[in-house]
Amino acid sequence: MQTVGVVTAATFAVFSGINDGGALIVTSLKIAVRPLTAAFVLAAAVALVPAVFGAEVARTLSHRLVGFGGPEAATAVELAVVGSLVVVLLLSWRGLPTSLTLALVGGIVGVGIGGGLPISGGWVLTVLVLAAAAPLIGMVIAIGIARLWRRLPLRTALGEQARRAHRVGLAMLAFAYGANDGQKILGVFALEAVAGSPFDPADASLWLLLAIGGLFLLGTLIGTARTGDRLGAAVRTLTPVDAVTAQLSAGLAVTGSALVGAPASMTQSLTGALIGSGLAHSGARVRWQHAVAILTAWLLTFPLVVALVAVPAAFLIRH
Repeated sequence: MQTVGVVTAATFAVFSGINDGGALIVTSLKIAVRPLTAAFVLAAAVALVPAVFGAEVARTLSHRLVGFGGPEAATAVELAVVGSLVVVLLLSWRGLPTSLTLALVGGIVGVGIGGGLPISGGWVLTVLVLAAAAPLIGMVIAIGIARLWRRLPLRTALGEQARRAHRVGLAMLAFAYGANDGQKILGVFALEAVAGSPFDPADASLWLLLAIGGLFLLGTLIGTARTGDRLGAAVRTLTPVDAVTAQLSAGLAVTGSALVGAPASMTQSLTGALIGSGLAHSGARVRWQHAVAILTAWLLTFPLVVALVAVPAAFLIRH
């Protein structure tokens, strides 16, 4: 892998922690968990789960969506990765948190369109459909779990029950992220290697996985406060019960997508689950203006990245 590729991939890993990490541990903060503890659990999952569960999501991003090859492969990959980062930074600067995973998919597809590279329409459609479905599935699961909480005989003990269940919720959330969304980092490292020594993400060394986990942890510690607050703002008075409900629901939704190798955004799914936990009580608990802003950013992300990347790809790769 060339030096530029290593720097780009490392930057992407840190930014993944900034963009995703804080948003994911905000639910743990509502249950009086130390941010550092939750951050280490997430980073450990990013590093270790692919070695145990497999790296199908990373393989989809690096091998299945677009066929990268030829003398312009390195240029194509740089355009895809940098384009995704630029759009996410622009939307975040405007106060609109969005999915870095969806942006990366847009960058890869944009390079394929602009550069005339072979694109797998079936895989692209599958990824987009499941990416759209994951937040809805998380919301539906959250509504169901919230109703189950109500059936507990001791309503006054719900808070304590939630704290006890939090270990399961955090573990489920971390595992799902490592099995799916977090693998976009490994996918980028595999993409950056196409111009040097290509490798299958499933064959990644333990040292590379640990390095990815460390870079993600650094980004999470940098970005926890700002990103987490924006995501949590979609629901009023987030309780420990709501937090655990969202963790379990989002974890189940994203793990399901990982089984078929389709990348799905954990932040999207977690937001959907948070909204579902609020709706289970009352629609008034959801701050709809925040939810609409997040939805708007997600709808803009894919076409913006495709448009941003396709034009320079057509100029640099085709000509």
